[in-house]
Amino acid sequence: MRPLLLGLVALGACGGEPEGPVVRSGALEAGDRQLDSGEYADAFVVRAGRGQWLRVEVVADGFDPYLIVRGPDRAQTEVDDSDPDDLTRAELAVRAAEAGRWTVVVTSFAPGATGTYRVTTTVSDTPPLSPAEPDRPTITV
Repeated sequence: MRPLLLGLVALGACGGEPEGPVVRSGALEAGDRQLDSGEYADAFVVRAGRGQWLRVEVVADGFDPYLIVRGPDRAQTEVDDSDPDDLTRAELAVRAAEAGRWTVVVTSFAPGATGTYRVTTTVSDTPPLSPAEPDRPTITV
């Protein structure tokens, strides 16, 4: 279990999320904020309404990605990666138990790991994962 992210890391735009996926690029690098356990971390805010689904996927170059999603009530959901054969990806889907600001943290499995990443967030009213993909995580918080 990962330690709680203490302190606030750099946040992106806080407005409502547009329809469709939002893609952001970034890099974990020396000088970034770090978790207490030594992993570099970037964070941004996504708005979701009660009952909506927030799907987050990160594809990394140079490190094994790890996702942390924190709800408006600060409850935390985390995932290492959904495919042990592909250590460059991590993804999760969360159904919002309440409306508000959800913090998405992109970090790494190993302390001190660096590299670039692309993170895609999608907020929708319908579950983002089909029954044809039962091995993908779907988490309700």
